[in-house]
Amino acid sequence: NISFLLLWSSFLMSCISNNKFRTGNEAFERKHYFTAVSMFENEINRSQNKSAVFEKLFKIGESYRLMNDPRSAILNYKKALEIADDELAYFRLAGEYKKIEEHILALESLENSKRVFGNTQSLIRELAICRQSIDLKAREDKNILLQKTDFNTAFSDFICQ
Repeated sequence: NISFLLLWSSFLMSCISNNKFRTGNEAFERKHYFTAVSMFENEINRSQNKSAVFEKLFKIGESYRLMNDPRSAILNYKKALEIADDELAYFRLAGEYKKIEEHILALESLENSKRVFGNTQSLIRELAICRQSIDLKAREDKNILLQKTDFNTAFSDFICQ
């Protein structure tokens, strides 16, 4: 009985200590995104370094993306991009715009990504998907039924049925 109690208290202490993080990056790496956002925001308030602020805003955007909150992710990616041009930030911003069906804004973000980094196969593919989605939505053809794929899949693209 005492050994069980000791084992149980040891387990509880390990659970409690797992929730304590020294930095937002540590919380982010351990997938505690809500905690990471709060810690990153506190770190931003104490930082004067623009590069560090960019990184923390980007990680806040990433946290919201991983928590499936596209509007909050968009807000933070945009704040990060006010500080510095970054290909991955534009690419992630475009992905979040696609999730909320803002394909024209997604296309603009992808074009900015292309301007910063150049053409890559994944960028060319994403540009084509956005253009196709914009074109299909503009047609308003009654013979084409557009259905958004599952929000929780890796891609929030449209499929034709």
